Amino acid sequence: MKICVLGAGTMGSGIAQAFAVKGHKVILRDIKDEFVERGLNVINKSLSRLVKKGKMEEGKKEEILSNITGTVDLNMAADCDLVV
Repeated sequence: MKICVLGAGTMGSGIAQAFAVKGHKVILRDIKDEFVERGLNVINKSLSRLVKKGKMEEGKKEEILSNITGTVDLNMAADCDLVV
């Protein structure tokens, strides 16, 4: 399933991470590139903490991150199965 999460803030990045962990392709969309980058960094740090604690392998972290695409282009939501 392809999912678009509108808003890359605290809740949006958490929702995007949860879907990506389950193997879904996620579009993380916000109105400014800096907001998107911040959201992606939050997800990366969250997953890195899990790796550091031994709760996740580095390869799994990279797989999850590859499921998430950040963008400011709302048109990328057009072919998504779910928009949150």
